[in-house]
Amino acid sequence: MDSFKDSDKWKFLIDNFVPWEKIIPLYLNDFPTDSGIKSPEEMKETVWEILTIISKWSKEKIEPRAKEFDKKGPGTLRDGATIPNKLLSDLFKEANELGFHSISINPIYGGMGLPVIAYLLAFEQVARGCLSSSSQLTFFWPIADMIERFGNYEQKEKYIPKLTSGEWSGSMCITEPQAGSDVGAISTIAKKVDDQTFVLNGGKIFITNGGADLALVLARTEKSEEGLKGLSLFLVERTVKKNGEKINNFEVIKIEEKMAQKGCFTCQVVYENTIGHLLGEENKGFTYMLHLMNESRIGCGLQGLAGIESCLEYTREYASTRVQFGRALIDIPLFKRNFSQWETERDALRVLIVDTISHFDIFQKLDLKKKHTGDLNKDEEKLLNESLKLVRKRTPLIKYYGAEAFCEISKKCIQALGGHGFIKDHFVERFHRESFGPLLYEGTSQIQALMSVKDLLKTIGKKPQVIFSSVVKGHPTLNFLGDNSSLKRHFNKVNYELKKNIGVLILKVLNPLTKDKSFKNVLNLFDKEAWYEQSNLDELMCHAETICQSFIYQETFRALVKYGELGSEQEKLYYDYYKLVGPRLRAIYEDWKQ
Repeated sequence: MDSFKDSDKWKFLIDNFVPWEKIIPLYLNDFPTDSGIKSPEEMKETVWEILTIISKWSKEKIEPRAKEFDKKGPGTLRDGATIPNKLLSDLFKEANELGFHSISINPIYGGMGLPVIAYLLAFEQVARGCLSSSSQLTFFWPIADMIERFGNYEQKEKYIPKLTSGEWSGSMCITEPQAGSDVGAISTIAKKVDDQTFVLNGGKIFITNGGADLALVLARTEKSEEGLKGLSLFLVERTVKKNGEKINNFEVIKIEEKMAQKGCFTCQVVYENTIGHLLGEENKGFTYMLHLMNESRIGCGLQGLAGIESCLEYTREYASTRVQFGRALIDIPLFKRNFSQWETERDALRVLIVDTISHFDIFQKLDLKKKHTGDLNKDEEKLLNESLKLVRKRTPLIKYYGAEAFCEISKKCIQALGGHGFIKDHFVERFHRESFGPLLYEGTSQIQALMSVKDLLKTIGKKPQVIFSSVVKGHPTLNFLGDNSSLKRHFNKVNYELKKNIGVLILKVLNPLTKDKSFKNVLNLFDKEAWYEQSNLDELMCHAETICQSFIYQETFRALVKYGELGSEQEKLYYDYYKLVGPRLRAIYEDWKQ
């Protein structure tokens, strides 16, 4: 079975749920005249054709190699450089031949120029075949996008075509031994040679594809501020010429041995008088890198979804043929109920992610246009702001949800196979080991939770009364007349309960009234400073994960309402999901009352 082409749910989502009427017009004007694509319908057909090809490649070529990658790894380390083995070389070759990296790269640099959502969905299909292969292929389009977005003319002309063709691969180099989640503690130093050229000294750890031809390195320039504001971003080539001879520009000193995702290089890298070229402006490196990190976090959510799909596909096939107590395992009532719940979570996560990456696509294209031309009309400006707001809120949520759900469901699938799930002849144990990758890289689940709460606190800081006004405005009674469907009315009730309970938690924990918890000074409710006493903030942060989880369910319900308006089967998914996570929400509310 072709895991993508033969999925009615995927086809329905792409044909009917993706807002092509908003996305495609943003691309058509820039499309090459000799491409033959002149209408939205033709572009949709092209996207579907590309996704079908990538899905077939994943099923027929990538998936069969996954077990070998798990045994043999991606290659070796020699003379400070990573050397791909045949497995990885074949992966690179096939990706280049299919134009995988070029799907959403600008046609002026040799790319196909298709919407970003096409690349992201293609990436999900690669991850479905082999998670480590998707990680190894990650940093081609994202690095090209960063250079197009923030680089100068020479950098774009030199580097993007090499990434488009797959001649060069990329890497994102942030983490250091003393600077993991605390990015502001980075100590790699960049000493200026001229306006664009710097010499780097320092090191990085846990770098995916650390031996890449082109690395984006976050470093601190001399005499810059401490913390995040003093960071700049540099383009670092793997080799440079010295006295007419190519030499290593940096050294890979170690390939990490991991519990899973063994098919991709994870490296320790050392910079010693390494030549780097400034990308964009000095001291804006963290701001730039956030853009790439957000793309990567969305990618983690897609990897989580892909892993869940792989687990459930494998488990269904097993359970359909495994006979116990006189019938197939899949037909035993308890197993059937459990499996149905796992599928419900998968389908709901899929809707949430597709809705989010649709808005991410719109944001990407309009943000790029604004950076290059500064020329957006009122409708485009509104669309950009709406998309940015949604993407900013959801990026940590889908990273958290995809990773956590993958880990949990893959564990359940091991149990579903019983003793067979513990044996390496079956793939589910590998799926579970691989699920820990998305939990950890690009910021742990706990970091995503803290980011969500940080955004909530920013809202309170700007306008404290919004917490209470949103609860009042969200009351189902006030929204009843405007609701045209039982689906929306149900969502409004669920949403109201969530807002009300969050409001109670914030008021209880932050308590912006007087120190003795009395109501003598009610005006403190509207005093921004009164909401930020450190001990109270620390107490709220203890609830960061459950707050994040509640936001995840809220945003998933929101996406499912839109999806449910497309038909009765789609509406059913909303109510099935509510049956699944309603008890989870109620447990969260009880925890907040403690």
